[in-house]
Amino acid sequence: MTRLWLLRIARGGGAALLLGGLLGGLEAFWLLLDGLLMLNPIERLSLWGLAVLANGLVGGVFGLVLAAALGAHLGHDEEARGLALDTGRDPRYPWLPWVLGLVTFALLVIQQLPTLFAGDLRVAVAVFAVVVLGSLLLSLALRWFLLRLDSTGKGAALAVLGLPTLLAISSSLVVSAPLAGGKGRSVADRAGLPNLLLISIDGLRADHVGPGSRVDTPNLDWLATRGVWFQQAVTASTGEGPALGSLMVGRHPLAIGYLDDAQALPARLPGAVTEAELPSLAEVLGREGFRRAAFVSSAALDGASSGLDRGFEVYDDDLSSRTRGATRLGIMELLSWLRFAVRGSADLRDVLRPAQDSIEALDFFLDYHYRENLFLWLHLSDLLNPSLEVQAIESERHDPISGPAGRGYAARLVALDQRLGQLVKSMEGRGLMNRTIIAVVGSRGAVPGSPRPSVSEAWLKVPVILYGPGLELEQRIPAQVRLHDLYPTLLAAVGLRRRPRGDAVSLLPLLQGQPLSPLHALSVSPPRSDGRYGVSLRSENRKYVREPGGAQALYDLRSDPRELHDLSQERPADFANLGAQLNRTLGPSTPTAVLPSLDPGRKARLRALATLR
Repeated sequence: MTRLWLLRIARGGGAALLLGGLLGGLEAFWLLLDGLLMLNPIERLSLWGLAVLANGLVGGVFGLVLAAALGAHLGHDEEARGLALDTGRDPRYPWLPWVLGLVTFALLVIQQLPTLFAGDLRVAVAVFAVVVLGSLLLSLALRWFLLRLDSTGKGAALAVLGLPTLLAISSSLVVSAPLAGGKGRSVADRAGLPNLLLISIDGLRADHVGPGSRVDTPNLDWLATRGVWFQQAVTASTGEGPALGSLMVGRHPLAIGYLDDAQALPARLPGAVTEAELPSLAEVLGREGFRRAAFVSSAALDGASSGLDRGFEVYDDDLSSRTRGATRLGIMELLSWLRFAVRGSADLRDVLRPAQDSIEALDFFLDYHYRENLFLWLHLSDLLNPSLEVQAIESERHDPISGPAGRGYAARLVALDQRLGQLVKSMEGRGLMNRTIIAVVGSRGAVPGSPRPSVSEAWLKVPVILYGPGLELEQRIPAQVRLHDLYPTLLAAVGLRRRPRGDAVSLLPLLQGQPLSPLHALSVSPPRSDGRYGVSLRSENRKYVREPGGAQALYDLRSDPRELHDLSQERPADFANLGAQLNRTLGPSTPTAVLPSLDPGRKARLRALATLR
């Protein structure tokens, strides 16, 4: 009995090991077919090998445990029915299908953890039902196979030979799978339209860019001097994700309910019937034949959680520094959840990717697609990543922000500027600079060392630079503009004019010397744990502020750019006027944000971003 029981355990564990490896290989293949990552053949094989090894080991462990339990119970039943042979062989293995079915169920659940915890209950229920049904069908198929075709034990031999063969086939499929985004020219390729490259830099302050800025950044200065430099640009949110989500759809974060990194960019406006009510920049350009690829460097912009991947063929949000794509594997996600649960948070290396890695990923994409119409989005987070080791500098112009945090910020900006210079040279080498519109923007400003974002000027004012064919270049635009005004502006710049939706307006008339009505900039800070957030309404010279606790203030930005002197008592008319404008939008009290529940991994990553930067 003991010998038979040990044989059953060995058979169950071995079969589960091979089955787990097969499921891991299929997971790697599915990730590449699903796209959103571009990997070279070596990176593909590395991802496949890790998926096979991780799933195989976990499957083997499950198989050993289940075979020990089910093999003993069902094996005794089998012998009681007289099915065991006197030789000690157990040809039909009636317990094995249940072992492999349960192993399949466990591995598929692990692989689908991000989907099951994504927050959409209907999707989670549907995925779980498919997993249960698939596992049950596999178990029944194996049972039929063993009972009908395996009376002599040949089925076990076929399994031993067949599963490794399937593993070999899956590895070849992984290597030969089409690159994300496809190859060749797009079906709706629009000859003559320029490419579009959007470079967003988290934490890029307006006073650190352009001639006369605090830090020597020759490449950014060159773009600002040769291109169109908007000197009074204001972000709609000082949250990383909401600021960029607002830009991508041309709507204010308050209008779309995207106020915090814990939330997601919605597919439709509140109350809208169809998804077409809120098309993203990538979706609009995709319908015009553009290839769309994004390369982001922050866990706040995780595509599956943030919704910012909508419309992109490639969305590279992989932050792993070892095996590319490993963070998308279900088992690796589970391990990270367990690690975060023990430690309570994450390291910055788990949530931020160095700019160099993101730029290299973009460069690899260009190797295959530089001849096509392209919309590329590159988001860099080096400026607010204090874990990066850069050599401290002394500014050659003015003193940078005081203190170690300020000097570190300036040093990271200098290093980032050099990386951008390398990207420009790479594009020049491919002949892209004369047919690409480049938009360089700060998604929000920064106060190095500050505990959390606010609606102060240092967080709100960001640089916006446009450069490329068809634009009236070498201009400085002093008028106030909003970051989400870039949505209609960029579409118009590449020759696609759309009927205005929302409050975003095209800025191209300013480039042509035509006046625009003064734009008031409404901005919000990320909500606190109680859902309250700061709000500001900014004209070109004055600014009304409502703090999360309800305190209100008025500042004259021309004479008091650092917002040190509250003028609410000295200028009651201006205070009442701007306050009334804000009340017409929000009401007399700021609405409270409702934040969703998060899975352990995302909660830990966002906590790390909030506390360690």
